[in-house]
Amino acid sequence: MKSCGFFLKIQVHLLLCCLVLSGDSAQARIYRYQDAQGLWHFTDEPPPGVKAELLQGYESEPAPSESQRPVGDLLQRLENRLAEAMTPIARATYSVVTVKNGRSEGSGFFCSSQGHILTNRHVIRPAETQRFQHQEEQLKAQEQEAARLAAELEESRQRLQRMKRNLAGYARVREKAADPQARDWAQASYAQLEKRYRAEKEDFRKTKRKLAEIQKILRKRRRDLNFERSRSAAARVFEVILKDGTEIHARLVAIDSKYDLALLQAEGFRTPALALGASHPLSQGQRVFAIGNPLGMHDAVTSGVITRLTPEVIHTDVPILPGNSGGPLITEDGQVIGINVAKDVAKGSSVYSVGFGKAIPIERAIQAFPQYLQRDQDFPQL
Repeated sequence: MKSCGFFLKIQVHLLLCCLVLSGDSAQARIYRYQDAQGLWHFTDEPPPGVKAELLQGYESEPAPSESQRPVGDLLQRLENRLAEAMTPIARATYSVVTVKNGRSEGSGFFCSSQGHILTNRHVIRPAETQRFQHQEEQLKAQEQEAARLAAELEESRQRLQRMKRNLAGYARVREKAADPQARDWAQASYAQLEKRYRAEKEDFRKTKRKLAEIQKILRKRRRDLNFERSRSAAARVFEVILKDGTEIHARLVAIDSKYDLALLQAEGFRTPALALGASHPLSQGQRVFAIGNPLGMHDAVTSGVITRLTPEVIHTDVPILPGNSGGPLITEDGQVIGINVAKDVAKGSSVYSVGFGKAIPIERAIQAFPQYLQRDQDFPQL
């Protein structure tokens, strides 16, 4: 129990070291709750109906003061490079960033000159992604296999106990029987059973050691996955990498679960930004571009056409791969029409298979964050 308590303290400490929250104390609270398996989870948003404990004294440190925070005019710094960009698409790439949360990363883009960044919720909450779900399913399957092995081991233990009792019975007959034939039968039975007993006992010991090693590994994997999920659920500050490799940090401003959207802000910076919303109606067959970080390849542009339009989704044949999530879908004149979110593929296929890209219309982001975004704002011109 002491080691468990120590681990929890370390877990909370490491979790909070990952957080640099806004000054809003209502958003700075950390809760913990225990699941049916006895594992602790840490989050800033407990699941509905779950009894969670507010951790006193674990409120995160306040955001850095203006004197501590790096302040810079990124727009001015990039002006020469922006001027050299020959097309609106090339200029738009300077507003696209990589957003990292632990070992996971996706894309995002500046949508205001005050450093606001639009991205997907699942980019900053990777525990909600298919990757985490796949890891959870794999771990559960391994835990079930370990449980099956443990059940077989228990059956083997009970057989060994029965065999041991039978050996004792044969030994008594061998020692006390007056009939020589009975003694010979008892001796032969004893020798045969003892051979089986020794072989199964050795198998039992090997299996027991193997099971102990497997259970140790699975407990570590479960703790690691639990911690990664908890850190993902409570993180409020994220590493952001610009086109030129500059690393800055952005804090979480707001989340919209309905449309898988999140808004961050790199405070203390004046930034380039993309104009939100096309100046003309969209149509099927219209050429569009996606900018992002597919497969970890930073600053990549892919293109295609709009294949289908609905009020909720823009479908395209633009290649969308892991890492593109959160990046902008733009027109030829560099205006954002959507936020790339996923790809539809045939049932049973992987995310690397051929499929149709999906983007959330920019109107949905403007509706989700009206106090921060509006169509055709007076952004610095790229």
